[in-house]
Amino acid sequence: MNEVTLKKQLHELQIFLNQASIPEIKAQPKTFLGIAKQPHYENVLSNIYSFYFNVYEEHGFKDLFINSLIELIRKSNRFDNDKLDELEELHPGTEVATKEGGRIDLLLSNQDQAIIIENKVFHILNNVLENYWNSIEVDFKVGVVLSLKQLSEINNEFFINITHKELLDTVISNLGSYILEGNDKYIVFLKDLYQNIINLSSKTMKDEEIKLYLDNRQKIQEVVNLDQRIKDYVVNEVEKACVLLSAEKQFQLVGKRNTRFRYYALPNISNLVIVVVFEGLFKNNDGYMHLIVEPRHNEIEKTKKIDRSVFSENERKILKEPFNADGNNVWAHFAHKAYKLDSGNLSDLSNFIVQSLKKDHLLAIFDKLERFLTANK
Repeated sequence: MNEVTLKKQLHELQIFLNQASIPEIKAQPKTFLGIAKQPHYENVLSNIYSFYFNVYEEHGFKDLFINSLIELIRKSNRFDNDKLDELEELHPGTEVATKEGGRIDLLLSNQDQAIIIENKVFHILNNVLENYWNSIEVDFKVGVVLSLKQLSEINNEFFINITHKELLDTVISNLGSYILEGNDKYIVFLKDLYQNIINLSSKTMKDEEIKLYLDNRQKIQEVVNLDQRIKDYVVNEVEKACVLLSAEKQFQLVGKRNTRFRYYALPNISNLVIVVVFEGLFKNNDGYMHLIVEPRHNEIEKTKKIDRSVFSENERKILKEPFNADGNNVWAHFAHKAYKLDSGNLSDLSNFIVQSLKKDHLLAIFDKLERFLTANK
């Protein structure tokens, strides 16, 4: 790519970045079910629902869940309201066997009444609902398919569709009159279940994000490529600085696989290093590079004994005081300075690192600490 083409491409990228309204992407809140890697398992959700539908369980919410479900069933106008009013003492069961060898996910029933619930998360509704319906022989029954999204059709006149979120929305809306008697622990669990259902029901990407990408995929890819080129450049310059330093002092580069930093060490004292932390250069809320003199492992305790008077006034200004206050026995910052870089510094980063280590006394501090630790082996 020649210089004219490069300048044109960068100019076009600058226009795109100035004009494009990049949406803020917010991560979904974590839930305990998500942490346990079980946010979408139907049997897990059925077991949780069964617990909350049990009016005698220790959650203390009594008929909160069953009343909320009946409220939604009533809104469908598919069942006799007088019969719905008579629903009482419904006991929950999961994985209830049917006459033809199937399993009802969740059954709320007594001798005369039943609510048959098919619990769907990501799976397709291909169950034989008629088999479920005919397997429960009671005077009055209701069929419900619980799903993440509203289904276009169910193909069974006895079943209605209610989404998980509709159910939990109604439960949370009705919680106020039950909350005083509810067990605080199970209020927390209920909130976590509710957030889990919100996470499952929500799109992981918004329509405007997808549209922005589709409309600008070439420019976005160019920005991604430029971002990676800059990151590769920074790493190369940090490693090059070690080579420049080794002309005067035999530093060796360590930590090549790390994406956050590199450090320079001497062969004779590998646990005293100069660390260059560059990950902040790639973050909007940071933008700093950090240069650090760092004893590690067995050199930390020895470093505590050095007389601070051997350092000049300017050197003492960047010493970490108190040293190793947190008792870390793996690494500890002895001296540190942060740098907010502009394009000029970044364009000659390797030389900037070398000159900063010298003029800001970090190399002098390293030398004095090296001599002390070498003498006290």
